Amino acid sequence: MLYIIIGAKMGTAGILAGIVCSFVERIENVDDNITVPAISLSILLGAYYYFPSFTSALY
Repeated sequence: MLYIIIGAKMGTAGILAGIVCSFVERIENVDDNITVPAISLSILLGAYYYFPSFTSALY
């Protein structure tokens, strides 16, 4: 839940990254110290380059 609140600063893409990271965090047998930052970075960079309007801050 905290990921979504923090992600709102990065706009819609940040909220999407927060939701995906919340689900990845719950997967067992996966090193979340590597996967959570990698997945959120890939979502935010993809949105920044391909959909820049999704990265405008919501507050």
